[in-house]
Amino acid sequence: MQLQGRGDDKAKLVRVTQRQADPLAPGLHRREIAKVDTPMDMVPVLSEPVRKLKREEAMQYRVPMVLSAWENRDGHTVGVAARVAADGRRLIKHELSTGHADMAEALAAAQTLVAREISERAGLRQEEERRRQSAAEDRLREMAKSARQVRSVRPEAEDEGAVKREAVRDERRRAIKRDVRVERATGRRSDTTRALERDVGERMALGQTGTADGSSSKGGDADFDPRLFARAANTMGKAGDDSLYDKPLFSHNRARDLYRP
Repeated sequence: MQLQGRGDDKAKLVRVTQRQADPLAPGLHRREIAKVDTPMDMVPVLSEPVRKLKREEAMQYRVPMVLSAWENRDGHTVGVAARVAADGRRLIKHELSTGHADMAEALAAAQTLVAREISERAGLRQEEERRRQSAAEDRLREMAKSARQVRSVRPEAEDEGAVKREAVRDERRRAIKRDVRVERATGRRSDTTRALERDVGERMALGQTGTADGSSSKGGDADFDPRLFARAANTMGKAGDDSLYDKPLFSHNRARDLYRP
């Protein structure tokens, strides 16, 4: 800051800086406690002494009690006619509100509407179910009709051949069952079973050097094991049975011969 003097032309330079303050120094302002004047001495309140009231003054301050519903102030009973006449509630005309009846009617109408809607929905569902069942029955009927037409178009020769083959199968099944029943009932083995169970020595002694059933092997069948042909025939005969094997693992006689002494 530059200052110009009055008496001379010399100028002075003044530098203004901020005074550094100590943050831990106490404040410069002072707190003063306000002075409270001493209270004055309590002065007693002087009043007149309590005096006894006279009868007339006491009657003036008397408040009457609640009046009885049956007696008046003088102790006389109030009549029923006078009490009813004095009752002001009879003068008010009471009007009955129709809100309860309207609400009951609205609830009944809503309940009727809901029941009607429920019955209509149930009827629609039943109609849809009947329509679906009818469509399924029609589809099955058409499938059966088409199957009958396909069967009617098939050649008769094929049907006759199938009938003959089925008859042959039935005959073989009956023969096998009959042989089994005879073996179980009599304990005797059939000719086929005995021929199959004979060893080579017995066959040579009996002259059955060919097949197991005693036929000759001069035609060139001696090069093959005849038991294979018998097993194949037995398998073809039992093609319709539920058994998975052509014969049991151990026959009755062979199981009995296992423990022969």
